[in-house]
Parts: sequence; C-alpha cells; structure tokens
Amino acid sequence: SAATEAEPKPKRRKLGDAPERDARIIDRLQYMSNGEGFTYDKAPNLWIVDVADGAARRLTSGPSRDEDPQWSPSGKRICFVSNRHADSDLTWRADLYLIDADGGDIVRVTGGRGERYFGLPAWSPDGRWIACVGNRLPAGGGSRDDLWRFRPQAEQAGENLSGESDLGVSAALGSDLAGTPAPHIFWAGNGGSILFAAPTEGSYELWRVGVEDRRVERLTEGSHAITRPHAVPLKEGMRVAAVRVSGHEAPDVVVVDVRAMGDRRPSPAAPRQLTDLMADAWGDVSIVRPVTRWHEVDGRRIQGWFLEAPRRDGKPAPLVVEIHGGPSTLYGWSMFWEWQVMVGQGISVYACNPRGSQGYGQDFNHANFRDWGDGPMRDVMGGVDSLIADGLADPDRLGVTGGSYGGYLTSWIVGHTDRFKAAVSCRAVNDMAGEMLSGDIAGPLFGKFEYGKNPWEDPDIYRLHSPLTYAEDIHTPLLIQHAEEDLRCPITQAEELFTVLRSLKRPVRFMRVPHESHELTRSGAPFRRVENIERITDWFRHFLIDGKRGLPPA
Repeated sequence: SAATEAEPKPKRRKLGDAPERDARIIDRLQYMSNGEGFTYDKAPNLWIVDVADGAARRLTSGPSRDEDPQWSPSGKRICFVSNRHADSDLTWRADLYLIDADGGDIVRVTGGRGERYFGLPAWSPDGRWIACVGNRLPAGGGSRDDLWRFRPQAEQAGENLSGESDLGVSAALGSDLAGTPAPHIFWAGNGGSILFAAPTEGSYELWRVGVEDRRVERLTEGSHAITRPHAVPLKEGMRVAAVRVSGHEAPDVVVVDVRAMGDRRPSPAAPRQLTDLMADAWGDVSIVRPVTRWHEVDGRRIQGWFLEAPRRDGKPAPLVVEIHGGPSTLYGWSMFWEWQVMVGQGISVYACNPRGSQGYGQDFNHANFRDWGDGPMRDVMGGVDSLIADGLADPDRLGVTGGSYGGYLTSWIVGHTDRFKAAVSCRAVNDMAGEMLSGDIAGPLFGKFEYGKNPWEDPDIYRLHSPLTYAEDIHTPLLIQHAEEDLRCPITQAEELFTVLRSLKRPVRFMRVPHESHELTRSGAPFRRVENIERITDWFRHFLIDGKRGLPPA
C-alpha cells in the first residue's frame, strides 16, 4: 500500500511573534491606489444586505473592481460598473454590467472593442433604458465625457445623447474648499429628459438633454459652480438639491425647481439658497471676489481669474500665478482658501485654464497632446503679460506655483525662464518616464493617451518633456512640496529634482509631508493643510514682499 506523509502541524505562534513571511507577491498592475494604499487583494464586489436582519449575500467575486450598483425600477436586476476583461490591469476600460438580484450570469451591456469608459449608470423610470456617462476615448486623455443610453441587454452599441453640445459631463473643477465635484445624472419622471451638471467658461451649471430630440438646455446661469445635484421628479419638471459655491462664497445647499421640458416660461432657473453654513465663521474676514479675464494665445482664447491685493503707494502688489493639476481639470468660479490667504498677505493671485483644460470643448482639452510644457506655458505667460500691460502686476515681483500637473508646469516654467523671483512646486511630475512607470497610474495607457507612445517606445520624447531634463537651468528659489504617501505622483519625483538642485547649490528647499497622500490640499489633516498654506505663503512673502535673496528660516 502507498504511504501518505502526514502534513506537518502548523507551529503555534505566541502573541507578539514576528510573522514568518509578509512579502506581497504581485503579478498584475493597478495594485495600489492613492489615498487607499495597497489594494491588490481588496477589490470591491457586490453584496446584497437584508436591512431587516443584516444578513449579507455575495453577488459577485473575483479581482475586478465592481462598483456603483444601481437597482432596476422592478428591483429584479442590478446594473454596475466594472472591468472584467482578460488582463484588465493593462486597460482602463469600464463597462456596464447586469446581474439578476438572485445571482446568476453577468451580462456586459456596453459593447465594442478597444478602450472605453462608461460609468454612473441610471435606470429610466420604466426600466427600458440605462443612461450613463462615458466615451470611447476618441481623443485619448483629452476625450470629452458624453451622456449615453443603452438598452439593458448584452453587447449594445448605445446612443450618444450629447450631440454637438461639446460639454464635459464629469469635468473636474478644482477647489481646496469644496473638493472635486461628484458627478450624477437623473432622469425626469416621465423619462423624456436627463439632468446633469457640466462646466462652461468656468461656471458649473445644471443642464438637461431630451432623450429623443437630443436638445441640450441650460437650466442655471451665474458666476458660480452648482455641483453634486440630487433630483426628485415633480408632477411637472423636477426639484433639484445641489451644492453651490462661487469664487467668494463657501459651499451651501441650494434648491432649483426645473420646469418641464417644453415649458416656455423663462429660463434659466434661479437657485434658492437653503443654508448659510459659514455665517458665524466669516466675522470680519475679508473675502476678495475674483475677476475673470481673457487673453489669446496661438488663436485660442484663454480664461483666467484675478484676485487683486491692495496696492501700496499706487503700485501693484506682487503676483503669484496658480496652475491647476490634471492636466484635464479646470479652474472656475469656486473658492480657494490658499488664494484668499495669499491676497490677505498682500499678494495678488492669477489662475488660468491653459490648453489641455476641461470646460472649453474636446479640441481645447486635447490641445496639449504631446505638449505638456511649451504650449501651456505660453498660455500662462500670456495671462501674466496681460496683467503687467494693464498695470495690475509688478514684473519684478512674480511667483508661480501649482500642484500635480500644475507642479509639473511650475517646474517646467522655472527651467525655461528666470522671470519669477520665487516658485513652489507641489506634488509635481518632474520625471515623465518615471511617472508613467510608477504609482497607481503605472501601465501602458496614460503615457499613450498623453504622448502617443509609452516610455519604452519613445524614450526621447519623455526626456525632452521632463522638467528634470532642464533642472540645471533652474535658478529661481524653489520650494518643493510633496506628501510621503502620494501614490499618484510618487515622492521620488520630488526627490530627483531636489537632489539635482541641491547638488548644484541652487536655492532649493524640500518640504516632505508625512502621513498624507496626493490629496493633501483637499482632504488632508486640517493642521497639515494649514501648515501647507502657511509655508507656501511665507515662502512668497520672503522673496516677493520682503525682497530677500537667501532662503527663509526653516
């Protein structure tokens, strides 16, 4: 007879014993996420929970991230978003899937081949359609998100409802107070139209589109951002609750009554404010209203916002230029604490949307393809020059700062001009190849979307477009800020630039922020956010107001 060797009994471990092994073995990309950390074995799946007794039943399983579940009106099916393709870590696909509430086979709704993104599903009231936001990436990283509708069946081509509107439905509006808007879409009670929010010329407004005639209608209008809408159908039209913020007003809840499609009464609708959450906090705090400005570069109109600090002896205050991240995001009529604090310290602020920004149509959004540096720099400098020409900025007291892609462009600018007396590069991309090959966006897609080829396919273009390549030309006093747990732009990006500049004995300082991610300025610990603003403001005060040359005290 054959003998079978008994399995050894596991050793009994004592409390406090070191683990025998804890290596993380990785065999696919997208195994970590900024703000979450290591996610390789933490993919979210769908469960159903009985609210009566708390019993939970798993619906899906596997390594795919199954997200945003939406019940059908009948309660029999669930639509969700996932990437369940082979080698899903090598794509950024997101598709709509269906599963019966009792379980069973999973059906992919969104058909076609190639890269695509479809998300934010919303069932029509009669359950015959699923609306969503997405695109088939016609312009790579500069592709506009449109409204679509699909039949709840397998492999549907879908219908694009956005037509020629050129609105980006899920565009990311920047703010260190209100955060990035969370997009939502809602069907009218009769199923005849869909409500959504999207930006235009810096304001974020409510819109709706007729599902049959594709007519897009603007519902609100103002120098503001109306985001995070939640709608309920009325007998005629809809009632929408949303968050409203402006360049000088903190977020508050508003209600907008939207008339029925085809109603000829005057439009747009006026938001009715329900809260005044900062009433007790403002006190004697002085808030500056931004003024919008336009200039033209290379045949494109560039929009910006100017916050003017008080003049002294009739002369313009120093100016700091702020540059947004992304690059596919935008500035607009939203409030920034950092800008207001800067103005309160006697420094004017200018922020603009260079080519590559959202909110001005797909062509503008795609205009920085294979050009993160030179073209956007011309757009920014054009705005600075227009302020100088109008007597609003002192050409001898200029500063520049930005975060993420804005940090990239800050590093790029000071490597190509000495016009700025001080700069702060925050959570920046400085080594383009390194950015595409590390962190939570590493893989074969982001680089290809932005530059047409990956670093291993065209290393020269990544070298030519890396601020690090021009570090020897940086003479501007530079504060490099980076969070130690940033997985979007890993801290090695900052370490590389600091190493070069310190080795060359240039005026540079490295601000490493512990226990924070790429989201430091938006959702970091309050005391660290305060310190971050204080250190940035102190840096600019030292060089632009006090006129000092050496580094400030640490």
